Amino acid sequence: MKLGRQLLLPPLITAAVALGCGALYGVLEGRAAAEAEAGVAADIASFKTVGLVQTQLTQVRGDVFRTLTVMASLDDAQIKAARQQLAEQVQAIQQRLQALGGADGDGAVAEQVAAAMPLLTQYLRQCDRAIDLSTMDPNVGAGGMRSAEDTYGELAKALGAIVARTDALHQARSHEAASQRQALSLGLGLLMLLATGAALAFAWRMQRRVVGAVRQAVDLGEAVSRGELTAQADSTRQDEIGDLTRALGRMVQGLRESLHTVRQATDHIGTASAEIATGNQDLSGRTEQTASN
Repeated sequence: MKLGRQLLLPPLITAAVALGCGALYGVLEGRAAAEAEAGVAADIASFKTVGLVQTQLTQVRGDVFRTLTVMASLDDAQIKAARQQLAEQVQAIQQRLQALGGADGDGAVAEQVAAAMPLLTQYLRQCDRAIDLSTMDPNVGAGGMRSAEDTYGELAKALGAIVARTDALHQARSHEAASQRQALSLGLGLLMLLATGAALAFAWRMQRRVVGAVRQAVDLGEAVSRGELTAQADSTRQDEIGDLTRALGRMVQGLRESLHTVRQATDHIGTASAEIATGNQDLSGRTEQTASN
């Protein structure tokens, strides 16, 4: 790989990890927000259901007392209609409570709803009996509402317990959502930290390799400048520094070969000079001998 690409790898890896972590955080945060929103919507629906049940129960209680108050002015058909309306109102309350117990999926809420259902049935029976007794004597019917009032108090406590449990579930969901967001932030932050550390380690290792290869080339140049042509230079790197090192090695090899050629030529010249000197001495000797003769 070329040196330019190697230098680009650490910032590219860091940028890719940062973008990937950002995208992953966005996706997971969006999913967590959607789940939290759905949980909040379910909690609001539960609160609305319990509030509506409490309102309807209060309305039933008020209707019963109004019926007992005006009992003397009602005929049999109106009394029958009032009792029928009472049964329908209590049945509607029971249906809403059953839906609440099955919608949330919490065992405690289901148990509380199951405990409230017999109380509603008992309250309906007691109110209906009070209305029935009021047809004979209003005072007796009003006395019969005492037990119904006790049951109404138990129903109010049961509904209050359901509200408290629903609020606890809401708080638990909120805390869990906050914990998940914190864990997600910590996890992605740790991942980015590890990726940054890996990129820095890779950059440091590559920097050491580059500096080492450059130092090797510098040492080779200094050795050549001192006339040490026996130095060897080779590299397995497939980048510009490897090319430079191999080029320097070929340059040193070429200098060695050139020096060897010059040395051979110098030896030849020395041999020829020696032969010429010998020939000159012979010629001088013969010339002297000829002159003597």
